Amino acid sequence: MKRKVLLIVSFIAISVAINAQVPEFWYLDEVNPGMDIALYPDGTNPQQGAFACRLTLLQPEIPYLISDNFAVTAGDSYTFTIYYFDDDSRGSLKFYADFYDAQGEDIYGEDPVYSEDSDMWQSVSWTASVPAGAVEGYILVKFYDDDGYTNEAVAWVDNVSFVVNGENMVLNGSMESWPGVGFEVPVYNRETVALYPNPVSDVLNISLENTVADKIEIRNVLGQQVKTVFLSNDKQMELNVSGLQEGIYFVAIFNNDKIIDTQRVLKK
Repeated sequence: MKRKVLLIVSFIAISVAINAQVPEFWYLDEVNPGMDIALYPDGTNPQQGAFACRLTLLQPEIPYLISDNFAVTAGDSYTFTIYYFDDDSRGSLKFYADFYDAQGEDIYGEDPVYSEDSDMWQSVSWTASVPAGAVEGYILVKFYDDDGYTNEAVAWVDNVSFVVNGENMVLNGSMESWPGVGFEVPVYNRETVALYPNPVSDVLNISLENTVADKIEIRNVLGQQVKTVFLSNDKQMELNVSGLQEGIYFVAIFNNDKIIDTQRVLKK
């Protein structure tokens, strides 16, 4: 399903990213783009970390929140877990962990599970094997109207994981990284900065040939600053990242205290 609407979904994500309405590496699939659902990084009651994703159903359509695809190997054992807070009888969430084959066709995984109303955080979790023929996986959260749409329904999700051999394959499953929230992610100028190799083990090469920059910051998925380098007309540089733990980081390029580009790097 997702691949068939990927171009539409990508456009939606870009159109709302400036207002920080979609968590990084997640996408929306709506019948009426920008009108069926509203997302917000809610720090008032996260399950863990700084933010949870608050979902507000605005119309009686059935929108999807969809994770970025991740590589899988058929036969591998995985554990899928998602935390949710649903104390609102006006709507319910439906959770999937599904797959694609090499041709981009759907391969369905375990039966989806619905949220249950409660005044506390709950979780959905199961352990299964990646289906035969699957090469990519993805997570879907579907929001249903349960009351004939007499009012908006609200629910929260947090800490989504699809764990294989101890590694969570879901990018930003913690819902901590939101473009424009605490760590700006511009939607322009991306071609002016080159980072390589990516993934990186020890030395990250940074090319700023077409960019005027005076500072580089690296932050983890929680938005915490882990490394800062000040520049002086540097166009090519090598940044030692061997001391960083494995995981996803965001490299921000600054000029005059303004972020001109941000890119994701995987430290292995």
